Amino acid sequence: MGQSYEAAKNALEAAGFFMRATGTSTFYTNSSRAQSQSVAGGETAAIGTVIDVQFSTVVEDGYAGLE
Repeated sequence: MGQSYEAAKNALEAAGFFMRATGTSTFYTNSSRAQSQSVAGGETAAIGTVIDVQFSTVVEDGYAGLE
């Protein structure tokens, strides 16, 4: 958990799985991070299993305190 979209996708694909991303939107940014997944790390799953990964994105409002 805590991985970026690309890092999570690459890790799952390298292990023989597919990733279905859910959460923030269809646009994942550098600040999007994996929060949970349908199969926990270390659990056994068949090669080719689709793993659901929930992402969230930290949004900064850009408020500078100027009046």
